[in-house]
Amino acid sequence: MPPLTSTTPVIPANAGIQLRDTPAADPRPRGNDDLKTVATNFEALFIAQILKSAHAAALAEDPLHSAGEDNFRTLQDQTLAKSLATAAPLGVARELARGVQPRPLP
Repeated sequence: MPPLTSTTPVIPANAGIQLRDTPAADPRPRGNDDLKTVATNFEALFIAQILKSAHAAALAEDPLHSAGEDNFRTLQDQTLAKSLATAAPLGVARELARGVQPRPLP
């Protein structure tokens, strides 16, 4: 690898990343895509809580249990929950999005 010189182009760390020009003062979601994303994230959180409760309902104490295992299981549950909410949704996100969409006045 050749040494860096003052004429070597430096690629910024965020090169190729598309940033939305959303004002920082307005964190509310805009449009149906943002609503769908927020609803899917809520469903993933809901599924993660179900998995956490299922793991907490152990019938016996594991003698080889460690804090690292708890951390790993939490990350694993979050990843699994996000995958389930995206690939095989329960319908919570759909109903949540449908419930908060503005409706036309009669």
